[in-house]
Amino acid sequence: AGAPDGELDPAFLDRVAALLSPTPTPRDEIARALNAPVAEVAAALLELSLIGRASLLPGGLAST
Repeated sequence: AGAPDGELDPAFLDRVAALLSPTPTPRDEIARALNAPVAEVAAALLELSLIGRASLLPGGLAST
């Protein structure tokens, strides 16, 4: 998302995080809302989960 060396742009991480809620949301829906590739959203969700800002759930779902 514009960051060097394949790193995710912190602003993109914030945009993904802003779409999360306690209700599980499909990552495809997040990708559509951001007009971003699902792979990029999946990478952002993984990063957010590693820093404690998201929970990854079975079936491609994510929540806060």
